[in-house]
Amino acid sequence: MKRVSRLPSVTMALAICWALGGCGGGGPGGTGAGGRGGAGGETLAARFCPAGMTYAGSPVPTGASATRVVGVPPADAFNGNGNDFGIIEGVVWTGDALYLSEISSGQNPPPSRVLQILLPDVVSIVPQANGTNGLALDGKGGLFGASHTVGGIVDIALPSGTTTNVVTEYNDNRFDSPNDLAVRADGNIYFTDPDYQAPATRPQQQTRVYRAAPGTNAVTVIDASRRQPNGGANPLSLSPIPPETGRGYR
Repeated sequence: MKRVSRLPSVTMALAICWALGGCGGGGPGGTGAGGRGGAGGETLAARFCPAGMTYAGSPVPTGASATRVVGVPPADAFNGNGNDFGIIEGVVWTGDALYLSEISSGQNPPPSRVLQILLPDVVSIVPQANGTNGLALDGKGGLFGASHTVGGIVDIALPSGTTTNVVTEYNDNRFDSPNDLAVRADGNIYFTDPDYQAPATRPQQQTRVYRAAPGTNAVTVIDASRRQPNGGANPLSLSPIPPETGRGYR
């Protein structure tokens, strides 16, 4: 199968619907790895897309042009020399470099790696940083990843790529396949956990949205009612966006 790549561009954010109105309830609490979630979860205001709202046309602003970054992804054995199906995820910019996850085809959890892009189109592989999907930055420019291999959130040291587990369990089981995340200014990490890249035997009974408190490995359920929560996040108001449900949170 020919490789399918997603252009790493901030213009993709235009496809996210920031909605208005509505409300949402919290999910049940539970025991995290080394800490206990809230007894009733957290309740956040839900935002709904207005009826009939659609996205049409090009995501590229008028007067601008999109050019594919040469060498992303690099054609090598990881992706069958560019012939295997693959996905580009989690594009973030920090310092003078762009970072992203390349997810290859394979048995779940699938292999993935982190790529670094320096201008002009200098692409390299971040060593040791394997298994991530979404990436996010904290207020100091630190890089974090949602790892479907670990089944948790990892802190990625640069330039070495060494990963340190931040949270890896809920109710004594690994997460299914953490997908996207954002880090609030106070250090709270919000992340979605669908089961797209989960092991054959699902570790969790439900797909959920979680919050990991800073400085601990305590995890709180934000929402347990969303099926396959996924999508982007606003790191300022900090709201994981599960697009399959038409809801966002803030």
